[in-house]
Amino acid sequence: MAKICLLLSSKGVNTFEKLYSSATTGDFSQYSFLPPASSTPNRCYRLEGYLFPDTYDFFINEKPESVWKKFLDNFAMRSAAFESAAAAKGMTLDDVITIASIIEKEASAAERANISAVIHNRLAKNMTLSMDSTYTYYEYVIKEYAPDPEQYYEYYYTYDFKGLPAGAVGNPGESAISAAINPSDISALYFFSDAGTFIYSNTLAEHESKAMAAGVMPSAATPTETAPTA
Repeated sequence: MAKICLLLSSKGVNTFEKLYSSATTGDFSQYSFLPPASSTPNRCYRLEGYLFPDTYDFFINEKPESVWKKFLDNFAMRSAAFESAAAAKGMTLDDVITIASIIEKEASAAERANISAVIHNRLAKNMTLSMDSTYTYYEYVIKEYAPDPEQYYEYYYTYDFKGLPAGAVGNPGESAISAAINPSDISALYFFSDAGTFIYSNTLAEHESKAMAAGVMPSAATPTETAPTA
């Protein structure tokens, strides 16, 4: 959301400050798909995840409220289908969007169902997700733009804390959302990418052995149950 504000500002749509303020303090209660602020007190940005990636037309000096309405109206047209598909799998729409935002940043379309499986498998085993995308979101978005970033550390830093982050870490497209709802059936708990090829493992020892063989992990690495999965 913050990066969208920057882009819109650079194109003269409105100032970063006004767009950011509107997104973080505006009244969006008419959009039922957005989780109520009262139910997500540890979420950094309420709109994050629901600004559907698409082609939009904006005016120079457009009112911020009009800008966000265009994004959210677009998501609203898709929300019923997303929500019903999520419910059929016993998931909330917000959990789907959060998982999809991680998938979007971790892999290209061809690997998204497998990355989804790793996320679902780790959640089922009560493991930390240890996803780079949540680390970079905290380090380079929350810490840079949120007024009090430290309060969000334990809710987004998935290397140290279990479960999903408190909210999405980006705005996923339809492919990532579909993958979040429909993971593949692999049992892997770990993965890494080597020159664009994704390597999956079921155990930490297998993961480290493959990563060392590929040269993406030093051979003297100390085993850790929260080893990076990306």
